[in-house]
Amino acid sequence: MTIIQIDMIEREGALQRIIGLIERRGFSIQTLDKSAPMQGLTTLKLEVAARGSLRTVDVLVRQIARLFDVYAVSTLQPMPHVMAHQTALPPGSLSCRTLA
Repeated sequence: MTIIQIDMIEREGALQRIIGLIERRGFSIQTLDKSAPMQGLTTLKLEVAARGSLRTVDVLVRQIARLFDVYAVSTLQPMPHVMAHQTALPPGSLSCRTLA
């Protein structure tokens, strides 16, 4: 999954055009966060997943950038979910030690 951040001009139908493009290009929207409009611009953060293995996010980002209402587009890397017990070495396992 990839997070796409879109700065768009707040106009009637703009959000519908963006969502329609994403779905027509074979991606599904997992989450959508929309900020309140400030000076005519609003920010969307979308977490998208490809429905097929041949879909690339780079092509989708370029297509979104061509839309009339879009001011800027960028991709953000999702934060890895790291749990404390996964980072600790189990007792008796090998570790990086200097042998004397």
